[in-house]
Amino acid sequence: MPRQTRELTTLRFDGLRFEGAWLDVDVLPDLVAYKDLIIETAKELWRRDNPSRTRLPAHFDAVAIKFREIRAGSTIIPLVREVSDEIVPQLPFEINVDNDHFDTAAAIIEESIDAAARDIPLPDLLPRSVIPLFDRFGKTLREGEAICAQARTRDKEVRYTEAVRSRITAWLTEIYEDLIDKTGEIRMADIDGRNFILRINDGSKIPGKFV
Repeated sequence: MPRQTRELTTLRFDGLRFEGAWLDVDVLPDLVAYKDLIIETAKELWRRDNPSRTRLPAHFDAVAIKFREIRAGSTIIPLVREVSDEIVPQLPFEINVDNDHFDTAAAIIEESIDAAARDIPLPDLLPRSVIPLFDRFGKTLREGEAICAQARTRDKEVRYTEAVRSRITAWLTEIYEDLIDKTGEIRMADIDGRNFILRINDGSKIPGKFV
């Protein structure tokens, strides 16, 4: 099946383990976690822009995020999106090749990382329902290591460390520490990370933690 690729972002693994462009297989879960962050953020942005629609377009399930090279200079991984050419013509108003929900998602995630690094509030554009997913991203990092990210639409990279990850997840706990009663449907559960997302009757989603 013919495919087209679009540049998304570049991840740079920084630390002694990654010198000489070596990629430790232990960090592969971080790549999967980053992909989940991108896709779930893009989905929430689409829902925010299309409040009257209940079903996501097919291209969200068709998107693959891949890399085929590791560049020297720490360990630099250029990530691209691979989308079926059969899908793109069917959705001319929902996919913008210059900047769409996936590109916006990458930029918002990096703005959030930058905000956490500077200890300022997270951007309002970041969907609160995806914040629990940061708990899995960067979980393999050791002391002194970082994942540096630079989306195609941004001029400079941001540095994601264990301290930044902890600050984001702690922020979530502080915001949602009050007791509330809500009835809805569990849409995502991370048993190991003790996180879940509850979708209530009005369609909005609320992140929470198992206790």
